Amino acid sequence: MKSRMSWRAGRDSNPRISWVLAAHRHPPAVRDHIRNVVGHFNGRVFAWDMVNEAVDDRSGLRNTIFLQKLGDGYIAEAFRIAHETDPDAFLIYNNYGAERSGGKSDRDSWLR
Repeated sequence: MKSRMSWRAGRDSNPRISWVLAAHRHPPAVRDHIRNVVGHFNGRVFAWDMVNEAVDDRSGLRNTIFLQKLGDGYIAEAFRIAHETDPDAFLIYNNYGAERSGGKSDRDSWLR
């Protein structure tokens, strides 16, 4: 039976992302991490929560450590790398408030 797993790039409060603080000096670290984790479970996981709450409530991208250190292309890069590593996995962008029309859902449209 396949499972759904989470590798999330998102809010700064996530303690699992402390390794990204130095990623701007070693950009391959994030790519390698995604490849290693997704690759390890290749074929055994049907879906990954790839990015969590990257869009803020008012204007655009949330000012996270990922945005600060990796730039505004980190979301597309995370999805691209995961898809290359496991093309059959369903990749998920997760954001509260995006299920309704207007506001945040309008700002999320660039993700589609």
